[in-house]
Amino acid sequence: MNMNSVKFWILFGVIGTLVFSSCDDDGFDFNIAECKPEEFLDNWSMEVIQPNIASNFLPQLNNADFTTTSVGYAVGELGTLIRISGDGAVWEVQLTGQETDALTVQALLSVDFFAEDQGFAGGSDILPQFSEERDSGAVFLSTVDAGMTWERRYVDEVRRFMDLEFYNPLLGLALVLPESAGSNSDYSIARTEDGGETWAIEDLPEEFGFPRFQRASNRIFIPMNRRFRFSDDRGETWTERTTPVNSIEVFYFATPEVGFVVGETTAFRTTDGGQNWEEMPLPVEGGGGIMHFVDENQGFFLRSVISQEPETGINYLSGVQTLETQDGGATWTVVAEESGCLVNGEVTFPSSVIGYVVNPNAIYRFVKQ
Repeated sequence: MNMNSVKFWILFGVIGTLVFSSCDDDGFDFNIAECKPEEFLDNWSMEVIQPNIASNFLPQLNNADFTTTSVGYAVGELGTLIRISGDGAVWEVQLTGQETDALTVQALLSVDFFAEDQGFAGGSDILPQFSEERDSGAVFLSTVDAGMTWERRYVDEVRRFMDLEFYNPLLGLALVLPESAGSNSDYSIARTEDGGETWAIEDLPEEFGFPRFQRASNRIFIPMNRRFRFSDDRGETWTERTTPVNSIEVFYFATPEVGFVVGETTAFRTTDGGQNWEEMPLPVEGGGGIMHFVDENQGFFLRSVISQEPETGINYLSGVQTLETQDGGATWTVVAEESGCLVNGEVTFPSSVIGYVVNPNAIYRFVKQ
């Protein structure tokens, strides 16, 4: 992945009770026709791109990584790996568990390309009883030819590879659910120096719900519930710091020192790597969202708007409120109170001015004007 890129999952504080599917018979879920990109952000354009493959073929996508501003990879359920090119318009299925000679049927949860032709993907050994791969350990895949062919191995001590971050063909980090985990949110850090043949696993101090790395320049972060860890030496050593919120809903660092955390009701900014925090005047009640900065001053925040279906009482994501800042988050301007765009999925910015959100229904492509 590009050194200046950012890859993270949109964090929703009430994810367990939300409905994210496209429009269904009840009529209260998202309808892509209601999304008006031209009303989304003042200084950004947003294009909604539908996959050019059959929708009934595409399983849920879990992770994505773009190696350039126009080429990326997405992984999902049932051993699915897709190469995305043409600025998001062209989808090529490279792996699928639906084939009789499938490389794997494990759900692929993570993908990372440290170069345009070299990358890794990791899966989950949580499988049905009849599966031949059950109890084999989490699958770990590698490619040196841009996904044309993949090498497969299984890692006994890992149940799930939740996220990957590789620096070269040998040295990489992973957030994993180890075989020894006491619960499904008891994640650990894993480090390899031999391309994934062996892993050194270290427990994390608390359980948390959104196991994704984030990078700002050479610093890599692990956000947890209230705390976070960071490393400046590719995971050899880690520093741990605490945030002012009880539960992190959104975690974003624009640089190694300038960062933001959004909690259930408050938002804070740091300019010294999280040693000190100041509260920001940012409306946050209702859910998580996406934050992205072009530089230390210009940024946007897409706040999830949560609505409730009156007949069933089910919470669902009805759109996003969009806000922009020109002064590093000191003040924020509301651009749209509630856009109909359901921007949820895997977020990746291969450059500071071009980014993607990938979900099973569409791709959202952001371009700074």
